[in-house]
Amino acid sequence: MSTSDDELISQIEKLIDDTMEANGAILAVSVGTEIATNICTKFKSEVANFSELELIASSTSFQYISNSLFRNIAKGHLHSTYVTVDKYILLMNITKEVSVAMVLDRNFAEMEGIEKFNQVLSGLALKANAYVETSEYLVQDPLVKIIRAVPSALFLGIISKEGLPIKIIDNGTVQAAMVSSQIAAMSNLTQIMLKKPMDYALLEGSGAIILVIQFDEERILTISIPENEKANVGQYLARIKEIIKNCDTKSIGFS
Repeated sequence: MSTSDDELISQIEKLIDDTMEANGAILAVSVGTEIATNICTKFKSEVANFSELELIASSTSFQYISNSLFRNIAKGHLHSTYVTVDKYILLMNITKEVSVAMVLDRNFAEMEGIEKFNQVLSGLALKANAYVETSEYLVQDPLVKIIRAVPSALFLGIISKEGLPIKIIDNGTVQAAMVSSQIAAMSNLTQIMLKKPMDYALLEGSGAIILVIQFDEERILTISIPENEKANVGQYLARIKEIIKNCDTKSIGFS
């Protein structure tokens, strides 16, 4: 773990601690990257059974889908998203560099007003984003490294294991929700057929070659390159797998 990583985690951890201490209705806060890598998550005892990895991955996907839905229906820009269940409210926000999820005690939050906590979340997200932008973490981001390693990529997607889009980079013509569900199905079917988690799959056809790679337990990476780059597939695959291997998220506080 580098000094810069230590400093980033300490800054965000203090930001979360201060926010939770000042607001009793907040039960959990999770700050991750835009591709849903957990940077720091804090839970109170009431939600100690929640999963760090699932919370940030699923909330990032939820926000991605919400943003797409809002654009399609309202033709505008989404500012905030929240969802309620019987005891909890989950607020979500994505900035340029970070994804943030906040779990609230529903009774207390509704008495104080949801808008108050939307503002708290927005302020926290902007501060966390500033910390990440001014750290050395961005140059270590695996997505940035993969883009640099495969400059000819036509499509790049980070998908949750549930089949939800987390981050999609394409020319704007791909139906993210449909493609994401298909990618996750390939991973799940591999497990069913071969009784082992998928390492990677290769789809070769006219016009393109598609690599589907298990990024970690919660995420799947998919990348498409032009058909005329067939000779480079092995080299690209080796580069990508080396980046994933060296990501070493746990050693810098990510999970």
